[in-house]
Amino acid sequence: MNHRERIGLAAAPFFLRVGLGITFVWAGLGKVLPEMQVQGEDAAILASLGVVAAPAKGTTPGPVPSPATIPVPAGPDVKPSTPGPTQPLPVPTERVPAKTPVEVPKSEPEPRHEPKAPPPPKHVATRADDSMLGAPAFVLAQAAAARFTAADFVEPVSVKRVHFITLMVYKAANPGVGADGKAGTAIWPSWAASDRWPVLLAWAAAVTELVGGAFVLLGFLTRFWSLALTGTIVVAAWLTHFGPAIQSGDAILGFLPNAPRFDIRAWQTLLWQLMLAMSGLALFFAGPGAMSLDRLLFGAPPVGAGPTSAS
Repeated sequence: MNHRERIGLAAAPFFLRVGLGITFVWAGLGKVLPEMQVQGEDAAILASLGVVAAPAKGTTPGPVPSPATIPVPAGPDVKPSTPGPTQPLPVPTERVPAKTPVEVPKSEPEPRHEPKAPPPPKHVATRADDSMLGAPAFVLAQAAAARFTAADFVEPVSVKRVHFITLMVYKAANPGVGADGKAGTAIWPSWAASDRWPVLLAWAAAVTELVGGAFVLLGFLTRFWSLALTGTIVVAAWLTHFGPAIQSGDAILGFLPNAPRFDIRAWQTLLWQLMLAMSGLALFFAGPGAMSLDRLLFGAPPVGAGPTSAS
């Protein structure tokens, strides 16, 4: 192997690491540091997942008052819409004696049958009542979701930008009903969108991009992190392009978005994701290169090391 080939084998992984590292560190910081505004349905979804605080007092119906404290008008001339003095309903203080039941003579005593208790109902995951006190966490999360609607969040709420991934994961598993009245096709497993899974997956993606990008840039555990970054970008492409194209029912080759072939804006994000995935795979197979912490710490030999050949 001549001198030029050795330089090429050392420099190629270095440039791949720099490109991938800077890109993913920037993407990870863009999810963790800034905030975004959500309201309506998106805010209700995040509230059901424990990301957004419950609506302020007064936006949800309060407890029903007891009959003894319901105010009534003080006089017959007060209109219902006119505020006026109120007085509580009188509460009886004397106990009314109960009437003595009349006994009817019977010729023969009838046999007494004890009523049988009805069998306990089967557990339903979406039922929210007192029987759910010992239910699993994902059941309680689904029950809590019913308490929040888009009307509860008229004003925008600030959340970390990472939660746009949370919303994508949740909606991918719960597509809802389309304009034609048909249920949409789920492109994400339901178990991975229940309980706190959407929140955990969103943060896992952000941390993988941030930490993995920094370690790839330094050349530390390069093969592991390059493969993790490749998996992250493949999932992102599925949630943003391939999955929605399949849901639309109008996909090219069954999985590509039906966009104009040479529309740069329509294809640039998908092509960018393709280049990041291919770069990650190339770095996984090529290794970290000579200018890396892996070479310094573990002493890994460069790719193609062997007897020197004639140039």
